[in-house]
Amino acid sequence: MMKTSLVLFATQALADPLEIKLLALGDSITYGCGAQSLPNGGGGCAEDANGYRIPLLSALSNINWKGGDGDDDDTYNLYNMTTTGTQSTGNHLVPPWWRQHEGYPGYRIDQLDGQREGWLAAEPDLITIHLGTNDCFQNYQPQVLIDKMELPPIEPHV
Repeated sequence: MMKTSLVLFATQALADPLEIKLLALGDSITYGCGAQSLPNGGGGCAEDANGYRIPLLSALSNINWKGGDGDDDDTYNLYNMTTTGTQSTGNHLVPPWWRQHEGYPGYRIDQLDGQREGWLAAEPDLITIHLGTNDCFQNYQPQVLIDKMELPPIEPHV
């Protein structure tokens, strides 16, 4: 019975890949700044910077299920990944629907918290948060970082 339930679930998912809207939220690392973003490893931030966002989206988009006899004709993607956000960066090889994010070079946790209502209005399905690096550079203590990261509950949307 368990095997039948799994097959029925997979068959349901295969008809239409699950649409997932990702909001990548954070600082310069989310934006894509760093040693590999400029030619010759110059650091800094470039408009064609990808950061961790693109490999993550690629990995999630390539999760698939092989049905039938397992040949390539029976491979189905489980997820259709898109992004949301007011920032848009990424090189020309990145699909336009993967370039949106909320990555702000130099921002601390408290600076992004003030924009919470704006980025939640897009109703993302999944939020990645990469924050705290700039707080550490500004000598905040670990407990201060923990206190800043405590956000009120977010109502899920269905």
